[in-house]
Amino acid sequence: MEFEKTATTPLGLEKTTSRGAKCTSIDAMMLGITKNNKRIIFLIEWKYTESYDSTDLSRGKSGATRLITYENLAKSPNCPFDPNYYNNLFYEPFYQMMRQTLLGAHLVANHEYSADDWMHVDVVPRKNIDLKNKVTSSSLTSLGKTIPDIWRKILKSPDKYLMIDPQVLMKPVVDFTDTKTLENYLSSRYW
Repeated sequence: MEFEKTATTPLGLEKTTSRGAKCTSIDAMMLGITKNNKRIIFLIEWKYTESYDSTDLSRGKSGATRLITYENLAKSPNCPFDPNYYNNLFYEPFYQMMRQTLLGAHLVANHEYSADDWMHVDVVPRKNIDLKNKVTSSSLTSLGKTIPDIWRKILKSPDKYLMIDPQVLMKPVVDFTDTKTLENYLSSRYW
């Protein structure tokens, strides 16, 4: 597992590959190998207390740069999401989800870790209704009532995205000695 993962080559016109305001990154990345030896990159983002407003990030000088930065990737035939929604994705959390989805596709396209595929995972407590149910981009409300439902409809392959409760994520390993401390911490703080 690698924490604070960024692309080793910038997406679009991003200015750096160092984590920060001018680079797409993910909280953690893990490589999994299936029974038939398919290598899958799991991009993991933890969202424990986040909530967002309806601020349009495509406005103003930096917004124009954002639109240009990802436009070629969004119009590419290999784009992992429906490009018809591109201009509607500049609202958090959709903007971050778009960039992280592009990062997953980018890693696989560039044969990083000899990966065959990718999966984007948002870890969100079930009680964080403010995040799950607040659709910040009004033009996307016709697609569904929750963030995960809408994002899956925008993706060309909906099965590449999963929003999961941290308790469900941790359940297979909570009884292991080396994860008990982490589970206790997460349990006392978030659920």
